[in-house]
Formats: sequence, structure tokens, C-alpha cells
Amino acid sequence: MHGIIQSVNGRRQIDLTMAPGETQLWRIGNQSSNLLFHLRLAGHRFRVIAVDGGLRREEAVEEVLHLHHGSRVDVLVERQLGRLGITGDPLARGPVAPVAAEAPDLRRAGITAERIFSFTQERDESRFYIDGRVFDHNRTDVTVRHGSVERWTIRNDSDDIHTFHIHQLHFQAVAVNGRAVPFTGHVDTIRIPERGSVTVIIPFTGALIAGRFVFHCHVLKHEDRGMMASIEVLDDTITSRVDGALRRIDLLVRQISLIVFALRNGMPLEWCGL
Repeated sequence: MHGIIQSVNGRRQIDLTMAPGETQLWRIGNQSSNLLFHLRLAGHRFRVIAVDGGLRREEAVEEVLHLHHGSRVDVLVERQLGRLGITGDPLARGPVAPVAAEAPDLRRAGITAERIFSFTQERDESRFYIDGRVFDHNRTDVTVRHGSVERWTIRNDSDDIHTFHIHQLHFQAVAVNGRAVPFTGHVDTIRIPERGSVTVIIPFTGALIAGRFVFHCHVLKHEDRGMMASIEVLDDTITSRVDGALRRIDLLVRQISLIVFALRNGMPLEWCGL
């Protein structure tokens, strides 16, 4: 029912209650296929404390939440979406916001490589491209060494809406259309302006990111029609351990084969070198 029915947690209308003075933590995500959402809570403001699962450096107060494709926000509110019921005794106020471990400002990091990517599409929207190519799961489009910190500029060379998203890690937005933006924290999705660009710094430093994964436009129709690419993060330490394990497995298989051959032919196990 895309474009016809919008829902909250799968329902068109929700009815929730809360006590007077109560502050609640809401986790709101845009899980639609292709829609942008702009959320307002009449008479109140949202206190944004996290974006895309990463805590902000400082709480931000917003009257409207602009949720692009795949984005998530954690906000503190005193009222609920849907019809509102106020019941119970007033609650005493207390500290509610978490204290965030300060995310590093990646503009101070040593940049090991810079890349530019172009998001384009056919006029009839039959195909969507990254650098002129549609997604192929058998192809690796980008190779990065573990420990690298790279600056990527992603261009939207179309008049359509595109949202950049990368799996496995978060990044820091540093510029939109060439203009510097303030550091507020790390995210994993960002909208690319039509006929514009975003510049992000991506730290390939996490302990669990070695391997192959993807980045793509988070508009479902666009990624399904090709706007996705594969990236592989190479870790020499992990590769060395894997190679060593494979060599040990190969040796074990060879020994088992010799034992089976000896037993079938009535030969002593000493013949296998054991």
C-alpha cells in the first residue's frame, strides 16, 4: 500500500497514555520503502539525543523531525503520537538524558585516501547506477585496508532523491554541497541533495568490519534497480590467521586420508608417519 497508507508500528492510529510530567524515550525509524517523513508534535518539541544508533555530542531541540530513508532517531518527549491520554499522578522530574561517550571528530584524523562516487539513473527509472554500473554481487567495487580513514564525496547527479547508506559502520558528515557542516556525531545514512553532494569521513577501524559488505541508496526502488556497490575491507592479521587455519585443516585432511588408506590395505599406522 505504498503511498496510500502510512502507519505507526503497523497501525494507522495509535492510542497511548502517560502520566502528567512524564518524559519518554521514543525510537523512531523511517522504515518505508521510498517515502520521506516530516514529523511534528503539536505544541511540543523533540529533544534529539541520538541519530542512527549513535549518541549525539549534544542534545538538539527540534520542532520537526525530518526522516530520510532508513534514518533513525532517539528523542525525549512528553507526549505521544496518535490520540493522547493523560492519566495518573504527576511524576517527579529527574535526569533522563544519557551521558554520551564523546565520538571522535574525524576531521582531525589522518586521511589515507579520497574517493568520489556518482549516483545516476535512467530517465525512465528503469536502472539506477553508482559510477555508471548496476550492482553485481560477484563484483567487488571498492577495496579498503583495515585501519584506513577515508574521505568520500558522493554526488547526486540527478534530479531525484537519493540517500547514502553504508553497512557495518558509521561515518561523519563534513560538508554538504561543498559547505562545511558542524560536527554533531556519527551516522550511517545521509540524504544527498538533488544535483548536489555530501562529503563524509569513514573510519574503517572497527574490530568487526573486516570482510565484504555493501553501500547503497536507501530508497528501496533505487537499490533494487541497481544503485548498490560492494566493498571489501582487508585485514592482513585476520587473513594471516585464516591462511594458517586452512593450512592446518589441509594437513589434517591429508593425515586422515593416509590413515584410511593404511587401514583399508592392512598397513601399520607407522607407515602414515604417526
